[in-house]
Amino acid sequence: MDLDILIDRLIPPCDRQHREGFCNKHIVDELNSEQRGEVEVLLIERLRYSRTDALIYETLAYLRSVKSLPLLYEILPEVDIRLKLPLSTSIYSINGDEEMIKMALATFNSLDKKSPYYKYDVITAFGYLSEFRKEEVDAVIRQYVDSTDYLIAYNAKRVLGNPG
Repeated sequence: MDLDILIDRLIPPCDRQHREGFCNKHIVDELNSEQRGEVEVLLIERLRYSRTDALIYETLAYLRSVKSLPLLYEILPEVDIRLKLPLSTSIYSINGDEEMIKMALATFNSLDKKSPYYKYDVITAFGYLSEFRKEEVDAVIRQYVDSTDYLIAYNAKRVLGNPG
Protein backbone atom coordinates (compact mmCIF):
# COMPACT_ATOMS: atom_id res chain seq x y z
CA MET A 1 0.00 0.00 0.00
CA ASP A 2 1.16 3.51 -0.81
CA LEU A 3 2.39 5.14 2.41
CA ASP A 4 0.75 8.49 1.64
CA ILE A 5 -2.63 6.76 1.28
CA LEU A 6 -1.99 4.82 4.48
CA ILE A 7 -1.14 7.99 6.41
CA ASP A 8 -4.29 9.65 5.06
CA ARG A 9 -6.31 6.67 6.29
CA LEU A 10 -4.62 6.82 9.70
CA ILE A 11 -4.89 10.60 10.08
CA PRO A 12 -7.96 11.85 8.20
CA PRO A 13 -8.79 15.56 7.99
CA CYS A 14 -9.39 17.12 11.38
CA ASP A 15 -13.08 17.89 11.12
CA ARG A 16 -16.25 16.42 12.52
CA GLN A 17 -17.19 14.71 9.27
CA HIS A 18 -13.96 12.68 9.20
CA ARG A 19 -13.17 12.26 12.89
CA GLU A 20 -16.45 11.78 14.76
CA GLY A 21 -16.39 8.20 16.02
CA PHE A 22 -13.13 7.55 14.15
CA CYS A 23 -10.56 5.10 15.50
CA ASN A 24 -7.43 4.07 13.65
CA LYS A 25 -6.24 1.29 15.95
CA HIS A 26 -7.57 -1.44 13.66
CA ILE A 27 -5.55 0.05 10.79
CA VAL A 28 -2.38 0.14 12.91
CA ASP A 29 -3.03 -3.43 14.05
CA GLU A 30 -3.00 -4.61 10.41
CA LEU A 31 0.50 -3.22 9.78
CA ASN A 32 3.58 -5.41 9.77
CA SER A 33 6.69 -4.28 11.64
CA GLU A 34 8.28 -2.67 8.57
CA GLN A 35 5.13 -0.69 7.82
CA ARG A 36 4.85 0.35 11.46
CA GLY A 37 8.39 1.72 11.32
CA GLU A 38 7.69 3.64 8.12
CA VAL A 39 4.44 5.03 9.52
CA GLU A 40 6.21 6.04 12.72
CA VAL A 41 8.82 8.03 10.78
CA LEU A 42 6.16 9.73 8.64
CA LEU A 43 3.99 10.61 11.65
CA ILE A 44 6.96 12.13 13.47
CA GLU A 45 7.75 14.16 10.36
CA ARG A 46 4.14 15.31 10.08
CA LEU A 47 4.19 16.24 13.76
CA ARG A 48 7.15 18.55 13.16
CA TYR A 49 4.88 20.70 10.98
CA SER A 50 1.46 20.05 12.49
CA ARG A 51 1.93 20.09 16.24
CA THR A 52 -1.72 20.46 17.15
CA ASP A 53 -3.26 17.19 15.94
CA ALA A 54 -4.05 15.01 18.95
CA LEU A 55 -4.69 12.03 16.68
CA ILE A 56 -1.03 12.05 15.70
CA TYR A 57 -0.01 12.01 19.38
CA GLU A 58 -2.43 9.19 20.09
CA THR A 59 -1.30 7.14 17.10
CA LEU A 60 2.35 7.51 18.06
CA ALA A 61 1.42 6.40 21.57
CA TYR A 62 -0.44 3.38 20.20
CA LEU A 63 2.67 2.56 18.18
CA ARG A 64 4.71 2.95 21.42
CA SER A 65 6.99 5.30 19.50
CA VAL A 66 9.99 5.95 21.70
CA LYS A 67 11.52 7.83 18.73
CA SER A 68 8.78 10.45 18.99
CA LEU A 69 9.40 11.27 22.66
CA PRO A 70 11.93 14.10 22.18
CA LEU A 71 9.52 15.91 19.86
CA LEU A 72 6.49 15.21 22.07
CA TYR A 73 8.32 16.66 25.08
CA GLU A 74 9.40 19.65 22.99
CA ILE A 75 5.80 20.35 21.98
CA LEU A 76 4.36 19.94 25.47
CA PRO A 77 5.05 23.47 26.81
CA GLU A 78 3.82 25.05 23.56
CA VAL A 79 0.38 23.48 23.15
CA ASP A 80 -3.00 24.87 24.08
CA ILE A 81 -4.64 23.57 27.26
CA ARG A 82 -7.00 21.35 25.22
CA LEU A 83 -4.00 19.51 23.78
CA LYS A 84 -2.06 19.05 27.02
CA LEU A 85 -4.25 16.13 28.11
CA PRO A 86 -3.92 14.04 24.94
CA LEU A 87 -0.23 14.89 24.73
CA SER A 88 0.59 14.07 28.36
CA THR A 89 -1.49 10.88 28.11
CA SER A 90 0.38 9.87 24.96
CA ILE A 91 3.79 10.46 26.52
CA TYR A 92 2.75 8.47 29.58
CA SER A 93 1.52 5.62 27.36
CA ILE A 94 4.91 5.42 25.69
CA ASN A 95 7.28 5.70 28.64
CA GLY A 96 5.27 5.76 31.90
CA ASP A 97 6.59 9.20 32.92
CA GLU A 98 4.81 9.87 36.24
CA GLU A 99 5.21 13.64 35.73
CA MET A 100 2.61 13.35 32.97
CA ILE A 101 0.02 12.34 35.58
CA LYS A 102 0.71 15.53 37.52
CA MET A 103 0.52 17.58 34.34
CA ALA A 104 -2.75 15.95 33.26
CA LEU A 105 -4.37 16.54 36.65
CA ALA A 106 -3.16 20.15 36.74
CA THR A 107 -4.53 20.65 33.23
CA PHE A 108 -7.84 19.09 34.19
CA ASN A 109 -8.10 21.28 37.28
CA SER A 110 -7.41 24.38 35.22
CA LEU A 111 -10.33 23.86 32.82
CA ASP A 112 -12.41 27.03 32.69
CA LYS A 113 -15.65 26.36 34.58
CA LYS A 114 -17.20 29.45 33.00
CA SER A 115 -16.57 28.27 29.46
CA PRO A 116 -19.69 27.30 27.49
CA TYR A 117 -17.75 24.16 26.52
CA TYR A 118 -16.79 23.19 30.07
CA LYS A 119 -19.11 20.18 30.23
CA TYR A 120 -17.70 18.78 27.00
CA ASP A 121 -14.12 19.57 27.99
CA VAL A 122 -14.63 17.65 31.24
CA ILE A 123 -16.22 14.68 29.50
CA THR A 124 -13.40 14.56 26.95
CA ALA A 125 -10.85 14.92 29.75
CA PHE A 126 -12.32 11.91 31.58
CA GLY A 127 -11.39 9.73 28.61
CA TYR A 128 -7.80 10.89 28.65
CA LEU A 129 -7.48 10.74 32.43
CA SER A 130 -8.81 7.18 32.50
CA GLU A 131 -5.86 6.12 30.33
CA PHE A 132 -3.52 6.59 33.29
CA ARG A 133 -5.22 3.82 35.29
CA LYS A 134 -3.95 5.24 38.57
CA GLU A 135 -5.87 5.52 41.85
CA GLU A 136 -5.11 9.23 42.31
CA VAL A 137 -6.58 9.94 38.86
CA ASP A 138 -9.61 7.73 39.43
CA ALA A 139 -10.19 9.56 42.72
CA VAL A 140 -10.44 12.86 40.83
CA ILE A 141 -12.91 11.37 38.35
CA ARG A 142 -14.96 9.83 41.19
CA GLN A 143 -15.63 13.35 42.47
CA TYR A 144 -17.91 13.77 39.45
CA VAL A 145 -20.02 10.59 39.64
CA ASP A 146 -22.69 12.42 41.64
CA SER A 147 -22.65 15.59 39.54
CA THR A 148 -26.00 17.24 39.06
CA ASP A 149 -25.16 17.35 35.36
CA TYR A 150 -26.31 13.99 34.01
CA LEU A 151 -23.76 13.85 31.18
CA ILE A 152 -20.84 14.59 33.46
CA ALA A 153 -21.98 12.04 36.07
CA TYR A 154 -22.72 9.38 33.44
CA ASN A 155 -19.34 9.80 31.74
CA ALA A 156 -17.44 9.80 35.01
CA LYS A 157 -19.13 6.49 35.89
CA ARG A 158 -18.55 5.12 32.38
CA VAL A 159 -14.77 5.72 32.38
CA LEU A 160 -14.55 4.22 35.86
CA GLY A 161 -16.25 1.11 34.53
CA ASN A 162 -19.60 1.39 36.29
CA PRO A 163 -22.17 3.22 34.14
CA GLY A 164 -25.39 3.28 36.01
